[in-house]
Amino acid sequence: MTRVTRPDGRIVLLDVDQPPCVDFGTPEMAALFRRLRGFERARRTAPPFRGAPGRQLVQAGVQDVVAQPLCVPLDLQALLATWIDDPEAALGAGVLSRQNWDGFLAHPHSLEASGALTAYYTVVLASGRVA
Repeated sequence: MTRVTRPDGRIVLLDVDQPPCVDFGTPEMAALFRRLRGFERARRTAPPFRGAPGRQLVQAGVQDVVAQPLCVPLDLQALLATWIDDPEAALGAGVLSRQNWDGFLAHPHSLEASGALTAYYTVVLASGRVA
């Protein structure tokens, strides 16, 4: 990005710092989520970025770098999209049963209906000036 940014131009990056934080309401739902996240991590070919935008800007020689963590609330649809990329792969691998998956999906819907769904991402917003 520094190669295509004009001198004194700004670069702004936003990246997810960690998996979503969710209050599942029950230890069983939290344990199932941990199993699913472990399965997804094992399937990835590249490690997650993990909130390094400020560090990368500094390493690229960007000046006046500022990084700020932010908590971004998630609605149910956004939360479900972050949980697992391919539920059928998890089912096929025996990570969970169809009954577990259906129950897992029903639980956040009931939390949302009662107004008790608490979910957010921590992201890092970083910016700097190209010298």
